[in-house]
Amino acid sequence: MKNVVVCGSYDVLHDGHLYFLGQSKQYGDLLYVALAPDEIILQNKSRQPRNTLSQRAKIMRRIDVVDVVIELLQGGSPAIEEILRIPPHVYCFGHDQRTPWDIELESRLRQSDVEVRTIRPYNRDTLSSTKSLEMKLNNLDS
Repeated sequence: MKNVVVCGSYDVLHDGHLYFLGQSKQYGDLLYVALAPDEIILQNKSRQPRNTLSQRAKIMRRIDVVDVVIELLQGGSPAIEEILRIPPHVYCFGHDQRTPWDIELESRLRQSDVEVRTIRPYNRDTLSSTKSLEMKLNNLDS
Protein backbone atom coordinates (compact mmCIF):
# COMPACT_ATOMS: atom_id res chain seq x y z
CA MET A 1 0.00 0.00 0.00
CA LYS A 2 1.23 3.47 -0.93
CA ASN A 3 0.56 6.12 1.75
CA VAL A 4 -0.19 9.68 0.71
CA VAL A 5 -0.10 12.33 3.44
CA VAL A 6 -1.40 15.88 3.53
CA CYS A 7 -1.56 18.35 6.39
CA GLY A 8 -3.65 21.44 6.96
CA SER A 9 -6.16 23.20 9.14
CA TYR A 10 -9.28 22.58 7.02
CA ASP A 11 -11.16 24.87 9.38
CA VAL A 12 -13.63 26.24 6.86
CA LEU A 13 -13.85 23.44 4.32
CA HIS A 14 -14.44 24.53 0.71
CA ASP A 15 -14.36 23.14 -2.84
CA GLY A 16 -10.64 23.87 -3.17
CA HIS A 17 -9.92 21.62 -0.18
CA LEU A 18 -12.05 18.82 -1.64
CA TYR A 19 -10.26 19.16 -4.98
CA PHE A 20 -6.88 19.08 -3.20
CA LEU A 21 -7.79 15.94 -1.27
CA GLY A 22 -9.07 14.20 -4.40
CA GLN A 23 -5.97 15.10 -6.41
CA SER A 24 -3.70 13.98 -3.56
CA LYS A 25 -5.44 10.61 -3.23
CA GLN A 26 -4.54 9.84 -6.85
CA TYR A 27 -0.88 9.44 -5.86
CA GLY A 28 -1.47 6.38 -3.68
CA ASP A 29 -3.79 3.92 -1.99
CA LEU A 30 -4.38 5.45 1.45
CA LEU A 31 -4.87 9.16 2.10
CA TYR A 32 -3.81 10.35 5.55
CA VAL A 33 -4.93 13.82 6.60
CA ALA A 34 -2.96 15.36 9.46
CA LEU A 35 -4.97 18.18 11.03
CA ALA A 36 -3.13 21.16 12.46
CA PRO A 37 -3.85 21.96 16.12
CA ASP A 38 -5.96 24.98 16.99
CA GLU A 39 -2.97 27.07 18.14
CA ILE A 40 -1.35 26.69 14.71
CA ILE A 41 -4.44 28.19 13.07
CA LEU A 42 -4.17 31.15 15.43
CA GLN A 43 -0.46 31.47 14.66
CA ASN A 44 -0.71 31.12 10.86
CA LYS A 45 -4.04 32.83 10.18
CA SER A 46 -4.16 35.33 13.05
CA ARG A 47 -7.60 34.19 14.15
CA GLN A 48 -9.19 31.58 16.35
CA PRO A 49 -10.45 28.50 14.49
CA ARG A 50 -14.17 28.36 13.75
CA ASN A 51 -14.15 24.64 14.52
CA THR A 52 -12.15 22.81 17.18
CA LEU A 53 -9.65 20.14 16.23
CA SER A 54 -12.10 17.37 17.17
CA GLN A 55 -14.90 19.02 15.13
CA ARG A 56 -12.60 19.34 12.10
CA ALA A 57 -11.57 15.68 12.47
CA LYS A 58 -15.21 14.58 12.59
CA ILE A 59 -15.95 16.51 9.37
CA MET A 60 -12.83 15.19 7.65
CA ARG A 61 -13.73 11.57 8.47
CA ARG A 62 -16.92 12.00 6.43
CA ILE A 63 -15.03 12.70 3.20
CA ASP A 64 -14.93 9.62 0.98
CA VAL A 65 -11.34 9.98 -0.29
CA VAL A 66 -9.91 10.36 3.24
CA ASP A 67 -8.82 7.07 4.78
CA VAL A 68 -7.12 8.14 8.02
CA VAL A 69 -7.38 11.36 10.03
CA ILE A 70 -4.62 12.28 12.46
CA GLU A 71 -5.25 15.00 15.01
CA LEU A 72 -1.89 16.67 15.61
CA LEU A 73 -1.79 17.81 19.22
CA GLN A 74 1.16 20.14 18.75
CA GLY A 75 3.00 21.84 15.93
CA GLY A 76 6.69 22.16 15.18
CA SER A 77 9.10 19.24 15.25
CA PRO A 78 6.74 16.87 17.15
CA ALA A 79 4.20 17.19 14.32
CA ILE A 80 6.89 16.48 11.72
CA GLU A 81 7.97 13.37 13.65
CA GLU A 82 4.37 12.17 13.85
CA ILE A 83 3.96 12.58 10.09
CA LEU A 84 7.21 10.72 9.38
CA ARG A 85 6.05 7.80 11.57
CA ILE A 86 3.08 7.06 9.24
CA PRO A 87 5.30 6.52 7.02
CA PRO A 88 4.48 8.60 3.95
CA HIS A 89 5.46 7.44 0.48
CA VAL A 90 4.08 10.65 -1.06
CA TYR A 91 3.42 13.99 0.61
CA CYS A 92 1.25 16.58 -1.13
CA PHE A 93 1.46 20.29 -0.42
CA GLY A 94 -1.15 22.79 -1.45
CA HIS A 95 0.05 25.48 -3.83
CA ASP A 96 -0.11 28.04 -1.01
CA GLN A 97 1.53 26.03 1.78
CA ARG A 98 4.88 27.79 2.37
CA THR A 99 5.14 28.54 6.08
CA PRO A 100 8.53 28.01 7.74
CA TRP A 101 7.12 24.74 9.16
CA ASP A 102 6.14 23.56 5.66
CA ILE A 103 9.66 24.32 4.41
CA GLU A 104 11.20 22.38 7.31
CA LEU A 105 8.78 19.49 6.72
CA GLU A 106 9.63 19.38 3.02
CA SER A 107 13.34 19.20 3.82
CA ARG A 108 12.80 16.33 6.27
CA LEU A 109 10.56 14.49 3.78
CA ARG A 110 13.18 14.74 1.04
CA GLN A 111 15.87 13.50 3.46
CA SER A 112 13.63 10.47 4.06
CA ASP A 113 13.22 9.85 0.30
CA VAL A 114 9.52 10.74 0.37
CA GLU A 115 8.10 11.86 -2.97
CA VAL A 116 6.95 15.47 -2.59
CA ARG A 117 4.20 16.91 -4.79
CA THR A 118 2.53 20.30 -5.00
CA ILE A 119 -1.10 20.24 -6.08
CA ARG A 120 -2.15 22.99 -8.43
CA PRO A 121 -4.93 25.33 -7.29
CA TYR A 122 -8.51 24.37 -7.96
CA ASN A 123 -9.32 27.75 -9.43
CA ARG A 124 -7.08 30.77 -9.26
CA ASP A 125 -10.13 33.00 -8.73
CA THR A 126 -11.32 30.99 -5.73
CA LEU A 127 -10.69 32.75 -2.43
CA SER A 128 -8.92 31.07 0.46
CA SER A 129 -11.17 29.91 3.26
CA THR A 130 -9.80 32.69 5.48
CA LYS A 131 -10.58 35.42 2.94
CA SER A 132 -13.99 33.86 2.26
CA LEU A 133 -14.78 33.85 5.98
CA GLU A 134 -13.58 37.44 6.40
CA MET A 135 -15.78 38.59 3.52
CA LYS A 136 -18.83 36.80 4.94
CA LEU A 137 -18.25 38.27 8.40
CA ASN A 138 -17.72 41.75 6.95
CA ASN A 139 -20.98 41.46 5.01
CA LEU A 140 -22.81 40.64 8.25
CA ASP A 141 -21.66 43.96 9.67
CA SER A 142 -23.10 45.89 6.71
